[in-house]
Amino acid sequence: MGLHTANALEAFDHCVTAISSDHSWSLHGRVGSALMWMCALDESFWPDAGYEKARDVDTDGQVIPGLRRARDAVVHQLTQTNEHGGLEYPLFGGTGTLNYPDRWVDLGRLGPPASKSPRLGLQERMYQTHVAGQTILRPLLRARNWIVAWRTR
Repeated sequence: MGLHTANALEAFDHCVTAISSDHSWSLHGRVGSALMWMCALDESFWPDAGYEKARDVDTDGQVIPGLRRARDAVVHQLTQTNEHGGLEYPLFGGTGTLNYPDRWVDLGRLGPPASKSPRLGLQERMYQTHVAGQTILRPLLRARNWIVAWRTR
């Protein structure tokens, strides 16, 4: 794995670690950062012969075009891609809070794309299939698995 790829993967890992320890509304920025790094990692392999074809038929690799659709929504439309998980309930004169993992919003909540890329259809199918409704970390970690597997093949 090249030095630049290793550094980008380390930056992505820092974002994932921050996401796993944060259950607040500030999570949106950390998710956006993880999406940026994952897309940068993905793009760094586009020149590799067969990369995109192999990625798009692998169950973990298929997550990446879906994450790109989420990244585009964050970058171009300032869309929040995750729903905060939690519930307040009455508790002996006050309130209690039950937190549960944040999830990715449905495709329709990302809003219309800023531009019509030839890859948009694939991105939206992969988002709906592999990202929407999932806990935040699951698709990110699957994408990481693909990136590491590709580089160490």
